[in-house]
Amino acid sequence: MPILDNLGMPVCRPLGSVR
Repeated sequence: MPILDNLGMPVCRPLGSVR
């Protein structure tokens, strides 16, 4: 299972989605 960030989107980054 892919890691989900706070937005609930699959990410491959430890910090989730960083803009």
